[in-house]
Amino acid sequence: MTGATVAYAALILIATWFGRAIGAYAKKKGENLATHEDLEDLVEQMKAVTEATKTIEAAISDKVWDRQKHWELKRDALFATLEALGEADDAIVAVASASKGSRDKNPQFAQAQQAKVGERCIEWFTAMSRFDAKRRIASLVCTMETVSLLHSVSRQMRVSTPQIVEGKFDYSDIMPSLQKAIVEATNAARKELGLAALNDS
Repeated sequence: MTGATVAYAALILIATWFGRAIGAYAKKKGENLATHEDLEDLVEQMKAVTEATKTIEAAISDKVWDRQKHWELKRDALFATLEALGEADDAIVAVASASKGSRDKNPQFAQAQQAKVGERCIEWFTAMSRFDAKRRIASLVCTMETVSLLHSVSRQMRVSTPQIVEGKFDYSDIMPSLQKAIVEATNAARKELGLAALNDS
């Protein structure tokens, strides 16, 4: 074997080895490039998912917040309305008591009670005005059932009290129907707040 042949064989061997090395390098480089591109795609997908998740979370948070705020407004309005309703009912009892006393057989006692009737009527009117103002606010956040029942109680109180003052009947005459109406309105309010109904007995 001549030197040229040996050199040629060595050259082919080197070229083959170099070709394999370049091929392996190119293949590895290609794999790395593909992996890098896959990672970039994955990162972009993760960004999109994260943004979508944040958008969904924000929307859910807004809805939950809105629902919670509405419930709090409803609770506060109903608490204030029922408190005012209790004061109006107490005021009717006071009017009824003074009115009944003003018709007592004892003239001195009757005269003293007659003076109180006017005072109690003013207190009742103030309490009723407060109750009506509170129930109108409650009507902004409550169901029509609750609004209607509260209005019914107010109307019954406003119709009955002057008749008590005039002596047409006593508080005991209107008490069953009035207390029933109050319990129904109270139970409607409790239902709005997710509470169990009261026993009307």
